[in-house]
Amino acid sequence: MRRLLLASAAVIVVLAGLTTHVFAPTGFVSDATGDLLYAVLISLLVAFIAPRWALTRSFAALACALPEHPGRQRPI
Repeated sequence: MRRLLLASAAVIVVLAGLTTHVFAPTGFVSDATGDLLYAVLISLLVAFIAPRWALTRSFAALACALPEHPGRQRPI
């Protein structure tokens, strides 16, 4: 039952991402929303594949969010 809920949530997140991509204006809000939905999707997929890895889910969400953090994008 839990995996069915996780799969349903993943489908909803993908649909929300596609809706954001099609209907949201280009800019910071749509980029931030896309990044958030991507992190949530990765977290849901990790929970679906390995449901007992709670710490791994946290690190997966963090790994998705860190590359997009504006403070980490410094010119070389």
